[in-house]
Amino acid sequence: MSIKRRKLRPERLEHRQLLAVDAMPNVECVLEATDSKLAPNQVASLRESEDRVTAKTIESNSQAFLAKDDIFTWTEDLPFDPINVLANDVYNETGVRPGIRLIHAPEGAQVVRDGYIRLSSNMFDETGKLQFQYTLVLGEQESTASVEVVRKPIPGPQILAEFSLRFTDDDSNTVDQLVSGKTYWLEFSGADKRNAPAGLYAGFFDLEVPTQYLNIVGPVESLSNFASRPGSFYSESEIDELGGFYTSPETSISNDVAFLRIAVRAEQSGSATLRPNPADKVGFENLLVGIDREIPIDRVQYNPLEVTIVEETPTDPMDANGDGTVNPMDALAVVNFLRRNPNSSSIDLQLEPSSRTSGETPRVDVNAMRKLDTDKSGRVTALDALVVINWLRRKTKSSPATNLSETSQSEKTAQAPIDSIDETSKRLQTKL
Repeated sequence: MSIKRRKLRPERLEHRQLLAVDAMPNVECVLEATDSKLAPNQVASLRESEDRVTAKTIESNSQAFLAKDDIFTWTEDLPFDPINVLANDVYNETGVRPGIRLIHAPEGAQVVRDGYIRLSSNMFDETGKLQFQYTLVLGEQESTASVEVVRKPIPGPQILAEFSLRFTDDDSNTVDQLVSGKTYWLEFSGADKRNAPAGLYAGFFDLEVPTQYLNIVGPVESLSNFASRPGSFYSESEIDELGGFYTSPETSISNDVAFLRIAVRAEQSGSATLRPNPADKVGFENLLVGIDREIPIDRVQYNPLEVTIVEETPTDPMDANGDGTVNPMDALAVVNFLRRNPNSSSIDLQLEPSSRTSGETPRVDVNAMRKLDTDKSGRVTALDALVVINWLRRKTKSSPATNLSETSQSEKTAQAPIDSIDETSKRLQTKL
């Protein structure tokens, strides 16, 4: 918000009043009176602030009870705080504040407390003005005045909101280079770019994905106390009206917040550019805290994301834990998995995540499970651990040690007779 400043001639100083609005962090009023007889309740200190509303008294006299007309100015890029219409009014000196009755006020206008009236930025008419009247009531005394709020456009081509993308792993760490065949999270974030940011309230977008490089597989997860709304859609190749709105007004919102992520699988190697676009359906608008109307499209910036996909480095099919080597730890990885996930071993690993219904989505990463499926049966079972042990035994026999004392403990474990998977897991755990 801006303030109108005027030069004061010394001989006119006694006719000017400066009144602070203590409960309005983004609003202060500069009130002008033409009568030098000031009521005591009109004198207050001026609190410095970058954001102010200019309020000008239109009429005044020395009556003991009088409502005075006001003009307020609001700049669009700032939160629309309640206005104080009592600040320049004259009433008794008992300390009792008069009541306020609104006249021809826009629907939704509310008197909140101590002379403050809460309005909304969507109440302005096509000329950018908001006008109504109010009546002061104190006992049998009444006085009526007019209020006008003028909306000022945002100066210059300022960007109000910015939306960005990034790929992450399960722990929200940024991934700069994707590996074909693996699944990642595509995260969407929004930032409030106003001079006095208060946070993003809602953000929605459309996105087309080049399916030769990437496939959207889902699911969608809302983040940071945001929630999605019905009507959004996604397929392997596109996102339509996806996003969210803030659901915890009792807590403050970060100026730069990640509000949604969706699972995407990298396909063949190459490079691609993702370019989000504004959602184009009614009800899926971008909103900022303190502004009750959609952000103009030309004031929103959508940042594209360049992504590179590389081929996965071939690994040994017996390398169940993916550490680049084959040893008893791979068998133990299968055993531990079965103990932690007794109901997950029956998942059909031939199914891609995109072909499952929401009820079939496993609690574990399917790609990780495929590594544990060493016998390629499409299931993770105890036989996968036995396959690794037998592979190690054959490898040891084909490369005998020159000295028995040089044979590693891992190789001895692999050569030991195998009676059951339970016995094998106990031996491996004892070794570890």
